[in-house]
Amino acid sequence: MERREYLARLDRALRELTGSRERQDILAYYREYLEEAGSGGEAEAMAALGAPEVLALRSVEPVPESPPLPRRRRFRRSAPEDACRCPAALLGLRFEAVRLDVDGTGVRLEAGEAFLVRLDGEALACSVQDGVLRVSGSGEAGSLVSITVPQGERLEDVRLRTRGGDVLVGAVEIGRLSVDAGAGSVELRGARAGALDLRSRTGISTPGSRVPQRLRGRAAPGRRQTNRREHVLIKTNVFLRSTRRQPVRALFLALVTAFVTFAFVGRASEYLLIKQETERLGSWYRTVGELEPLEKGAAADLESAAAYLAESSYIKLADRPQYTSAVMKDVYNADTDGTGQPAMEFGHVFFYGTLTDKMQLTPGNYKFYFTVDSVAAGYPEYIALGAKAGMQNNIDDLLGHGYYQYEDLAEPFAEMEVGQRYFLRGSKNEVRIDQPEFRFTALTEDGPWYIPVEPEEEIDFTAPEWADVAAAMALQDGNMHALSVIAVQDMSALPETQEASGALYLTEGRWLTNADHAQGRKVCVIREALAERRDLHAGDTLDLTLRDITNGEYDYGNLYLEEDLARRDSMETASDTYEIVGIYNAVNASSTTCYSRVAYIPASAVPEGFSHAAPSETVKFELASPAEELSFLAEAEGPLAALGLRPVLVENGFADFQAAAKPMARSARFNALVYSAVLLVALCLVEFLYFFMRRQELAIARALGLPAKRCAKQSALPLLMTGFAAILAGGVLGWRHTLDNAAVTLEALSAFGGSTAGLSGLWLVVLCGAVLALFLGITAVIASALVKRPVLRQMQGRVQKKARKTGPVRQEGSRPLSPLDLSAALSTQLPRSRTKGIAFVFRFALRHVLRAPVKSLLAMGLAAVFTVGLAVMQLSITTSEEELASLYENTSVALDIVRVDTERYEGAAEFLREATVQKLLDAGYVANTYLEGHTDGAIRPHAALLEEGEARFLTGLPKQMDLRSLTDWDAFTSIGSGADVTATFFESWDKSLFARDWSQTDLPPVLISRFHQEFYDFQPGDTIGILCKGAYQVCQVAGVYEGAVSGADRGFPVLLPESVLRSIRGEKLAYIRAHFSLDPAKNREMAGFRTVLEEIVSAPGAGLTPLRAVLLDEELRQAVEPLEDSIALMKLLYPVVVVLSVLAAAGVSVLFVMLSAKEAAILRVQGTSRPRTVVMLLLQQFLPSILGLAAGLAGILISVSGARPPLLPDIAPGAALCAGLYLLSAIAGAVSAAILVTAKNPLEMLQVRE
Repeated sequence: MERREYLARLDRALRELTGSRERQDILAYYREYLEEAGSGGEAEAMAALGAPEVLALRSVEPVPESPPLPRRRRFRRSAPEDACRCPAALLGLRFEAVRLDVDGTGVRLEAGEAFLVRLDGEALACSVQDGVLRVSGSGEAGSLVSITVPQGERLEDVRLRTRGGDVLVGAVEIGRLSVDAGAGSVELRGARAGALDLRSRTGISTPGSRVPQRLRGRAAPGRRQTNRREHVLIKTNVFLRSTRRQPVRALFLALVTAFVTFAFVGRASEYLLIKQETERLGSWYRTVGELEPLEKGAAADLESAAAYLAESSYIKLADRPQYTSAVMKDVYNADTDGTGQPAMEFGHVFFYGTLTDKMQLTPGNYKFYFTVDSVAAGYPEYIALGAKAGMQNNIDDLLGHGYYQYEDLAEPFAEMEVGQRYFLRGSKNEVRIDQPEFRFTALTEDGPWYIPVEPEEEIDFTAPEWADVAAAMALQDGNMHALSVIAVQDMSALPETQEASGALYLTEGRWLTNADHAQGRKVCVIREALAERRDLHAGDTLDLTLRDITNGEYDYGNLYLEEDLARRDSMETASDTYEIVGIYNAVNASSTTCYSRVAYIPASAVPEGFSHAAPSETVKFELASPAEELSFLAEAEGPLAALGLRPVLVENGFADFQAAAKPMARSARFNALVYSAVLLVALCLVEFLYFFMRRQELAIARALGLPAKRCAKQSALPLLMTGFAAILAGGVLGWRHTLDNAAVTLEALSAFGGSTAGLSGLWLVVLCGAVLALFLGITAVIASALVKRPVLRQMQGRVQKKARKTGPVRQEGSRPLSPLDLSAALSTQLPRSRTKGIAFVFRFALRHVLRAPVKSLLAMGLAAVFTVGLAVMQLSITTSEEELASLYENTSVALDIVRVDTERYEGAAEFLREATVQKLLDAGYVANTYLEGHTDGAIRPHAALLEEGEARFLTGLPKQMDLRSLTDWDAFTSIGSGADVTATFFESWDKSLFARDWSQTDLPPVLISRFHQEFYDFQPGDTIGILCKGAYQVCQVAGVYEGAVSGADRGFPVLLPESVLRSIRGEKLAYIRAHFSLDPAKNREMAGFRTVLEEIVSAPGAGLTPLRAVLLDEELRQAVEPLEDSIALMKLLYPVVVVLSVLAAAGVSVLFVMLSAKEAAILRVQGTSRPRTVVMLLLQQFLPSILGLAAGLAGILISVSGARPPLLPDIAPGAALCAGLYLLSAIAGAVSAAILVTAKNPLEMLQVRE
């Protein structure tokens, strides 16, 4: 049977008996056993082992455990016929196995003439059953069990336990021998055993015995060995002892490993952190937009467009908001000026009051005064208990015609008596909150004007006769509690809520999100004016009743249309409690209070049965990714244009953020890659140095017969122990260092994108685990490769070239050198080598470089890695600085000055003084300015210049109207109050007229509304007189405009150039809109501007009302500041890396020269002078270093010249300087180490010491 077939049968047999791990162990043991027997003794060894199936059974039997089992309880039983007791003996009974368990009794197992067992002790017993000899009991001191086996007989399994007795095994062939002598000794004298398990606390010897090199068995607390050689190599790890005896070298390797792990984990975790933060902040950027008609006012198919967007793969969300009505329980809205109420009469109040006075002002014009004692309905700002309410019957003309109309109150004036108490209804006709003045209004359309009520009594409005009055009062009261709610899927994705749009901003809380819609949350966002007027805050709740009425964008939640009134009692409603999660305001806020009625709720809050809610006249949408803007526009513009629409995207600054984030991520990624390469090279260097130092011990261990696998494990164990500890320490320190410093690095990012959460601890486990796996893999590969090399080659240290076949050189009188001759020769001063000079030294160094490829490649790789890494860092710094300069030059920062209390001062729209604007301009930070001035005035159509001395306060003029000044028409229609305004300029006039100075012109131009142009029949060239605060200016009409001007509470204002209104108002000019574009050249001084801005805005008298500065610098902060922090960090790390590269170059050179100490000693013994030896050692380090530096420099210069040629002059000098520093450091380290090495005695260097 061949060895392969034998092992295959053994494998099959073991598969049915034991698990995979033990089976592989047994197979490996017998495979090695047969290999050691050789091809000649293979058949004999297999015959000695026996059949594979029997061998499998014997191999899986358990080995006795240690410590010894307690003594068995003795009991008497009848001895079998083949049993005996001392001093009798068994003779001639054959057995193949022995089981001996005795106390304090010696055992001798020897070869003899026949099977014989002798027992020397009264308490000993033995028997043979089923081919197994069993001996048990205890003996006195000196007692002995003697077992003899015939010569040539083989015992398959012998297990001996003596508990203190000595064991002697003679020249007996045993398949498996297990001995546990306890305190006794074990001696194998000529024994032949296949498997051994020997245990003794006294001593074990195996003179002349044949035992396997591989031992099987479990570890025991006692001393365990087979022979002295295997005891030293197996029980004692010589590599571990050698490492302990060289603590400085071990510490150096541990420090190098810890340092490179610290650097790698630090840079890798920095990259992961920057990647995490940039992705988190990148997700904050959202590309939102809306659809608008191709031409203003043109028809468009919004429904089809919404369906198209919903199906587009580029769209994350497509929403067409709905307008519906909601009534607040017990909370009035804040629309106190009536601009959001449906009729010309507004601000209705129902109250009980006592008539205190009545008078006739003019024919047909009556006025009444009542003392209010109870309010049934009405804004608390209009009327209160105890107030003196004035009731009159005139209505101001809203068209500016200059006349009044009256209700006929002659009958009520005659009937009502002073001192009588009445129930009355009044309505506001002007915004005069501070005075309870009302228009006398009938309780219903058909009357009556009043209801007499006795003191302390209340009207029963449930009575049928008062049903109409109750209905009218309920209708008006409901409208005063009503809001216009906009149902949206995601308020944060609306174009108007984006900071770049400059429309809406949060003052408290948050926007509604898609999660609110998806989860059906009952939440809302309300206007700041409502919150302030009714003392509401984020977290408060409102009881809202949604009403299914026809509510458009400008109906403000009022119930007033006939179709809705007709189904008032049957309309569908939905009541619920809503939490206020946000409070918002508008940058370009109007002084009118109607906008305070606009609130937002999730779209899911509107019941599906609501069929009258009006959809928005546009479709809002959000892209799935900001990076897909161009792709979306290219795909969608055509189909949407066919529907009469075009997409308009809100600028979000994503491109600028990418310009800042990408360099940070790229720099961090480069650092991580460079330090990964450094880690690989450094770990290879550590492995090389360790195994180079252990090469002699490894060769000796293999020569003494230590198995290859065990030798690899033992040689790698000290390195793995120190390496793992160093990796864990360096990894943890690098992790903590990065997180601590990353908080500063990412401070700008985290400040505007939320707090930095940090990295998960799992990343530390992954990074350290990767380094450990790499270290373990390199160790396993190197150790396995080394132990497989021939022992002779390991002892020699290198492969010897085959010598040329030449005849022996004989000299007369030659004889072998004796040790005394060699000693004398070494102690004699040798003549200096006369080999040739520089060429020989160079060739010698080159040959040594080529003969040590691993060491040379490590030196070259380290030099190249540091060169490339430093050049990459320098390239990243230069590139980032260029991008930073570009961002500073191209990033625009805007500033808006707004009122703190946007809607509290309803009578005065202007709030910003001219002096404050001038201070901002004088500060030197503003590049462009857009201002809208405002004042009250009156017009005189077709007016001429006033004559000298003519009255400045003219009579007969229409009622007051708004005068609005502009500095730029494009800004007025984009970011100003004229977003809905279009202009038609008369011949020879254009929009540039608003930017010119007309202060020295007699007839400056103005724009009037289409309404006034048609009403007064203005033609091109006509004049118009403007009277304002005692000043009078005649202007010519330059054009007309159409559309509503935001914030105009007196109809259609006259639009003037800013210079015209300035000439009229002078220093008293004030503004309602102020938008500033800052000079990009001052972007680097933004911190100083914030301080200056705060001082100017918060100064006493800066505005007519408290001011708030809204600095739109988010784009600058999120793009520039993180890039500055990244550059600062790289500039801080760059000199550190340079110093580390210099130290690494010197350290590696010193280490490699120290490893060449033996070669230096041989050179010195051969007569090479000390300076020449120093030069040779230096060149061995110089050549790999210069080659590595050259390769690194060439690679980086070629890369830069191909990708960024303009940067080559900036990168090349720095890279060359770093390479020069590295080379100088390597030379200095090599020279210093060579001087130290050559200063020692050559004989001492040739000796091997630990």
